[in-house]
Amino acid sequence: MIRFKKVAKLIVINLLVFILILLVLEGLTRLFSNTIRTQGTDDVLLQKSIYHTSLGLKKSYTGYAFDREVNTDVYHFRKNGTTFNDSLQTTLLLGDSVTMGVGVNDLETFSALIQEKTPNINIANPSVIGFDTYDYVNVYESLAQNDKLNIKKVIVFFCLNDIYVRENNDTAPMLSGKPFIGKIFDFLKTNSYFYIWLKGTFFDRSKVFFENDYSLYKDKNVEKVAKNLKKIAESCNANQIEFNVVLLPYEYQLRNHENDTIYHPQKALSEKLIQLGINVFDCKNYVKNNINNNVQEAFLFADGIHFSEKGHQIIADYTLHKIIKP
Repeated sequence: MIRFKKVAKLIVINLLVFILILLVLEGLTRLFSNTIRTQGTDDVLLQKSIYHTSLGLKKSYTGYAFDREVNTDVYHFRKNGTTFNDSLQTTLLLGDSVTMGVGVNDLETFSALIQEKTPNINIANPSVIGFDTYDYVNVYESLAQNDKLNIKKVIVFFCLNDIYVRENNDTAPMLSGKPFIGKIFDFLKTNSYFYIWLKGTFFDRSKVFFENDYSLYKDKNVEKVAKNLKKIAESCNANQIEFNVVLLPYEYQLRNHENDTIYHPQKALSEKLIQLGINVFDCKNYVKNNINNNVQEAFLFADGIHFSEKGHQIIADYTLHKIIKP
């Protein structure tokens, strides 16, 4: 019995020391790093069935996504520094968490940076984390019915994980949702700076995510997402609305690769959309040429998809140069 108590006491002491070490490391990481973002989004920021069966941002609300404040207006759009003016024409931006701008402040998103340079039009950004082409159709069809918005241009910012097809149950390579261990990793990624640092320093998650999504670029999947984009394009054409698709790169693609097959996703989708008569813009070379040989500076720390403040500026400049042309 005495021996058992000694062992139990030793275990408790070691556990407490281990927890203390973790708390110290967490504190030091928070103190000395201003580039790390935890990867959680407030559930209360999102509201179900705003756009048919698709959720949307809660209107006139403030929440957090990836450690940065997200403010919305009365139209469920993320705020961009100006008040929506219904006497002006509107350019509608459709996208997922990348276009939503998780991890950066309202005025640092590329939608806000575009708005700053185009005061003669409204830039509307209803994008939501987790959206795909199915949701883009729902959002467009819902907003196109609102005459107050006066939509004259639609731009889909296509992240390569938009290839996920719902009926196939395509998912990212994550442990989220798996019993017990998935919940632990969910907690860590949404609360621990040290965990994000550890994961980004010792594991190449950008490569893992890219290789997972690359494997989904089969003809049948490309056909399905192109079909959704075609629905929007046809409606835009019927209503004299300009429609464009911008293909966004992954961080892993912008590293120095000798084999161009790494760009197969952009090539496959571009070819299909061009066949359908859809304007498509591939910005990977523009991004690569504007990052001063430091690929990671365009993306959030340990994140191969979401742009940093620098990345958002690059995408804003590209869009202004190629599509909006103020």
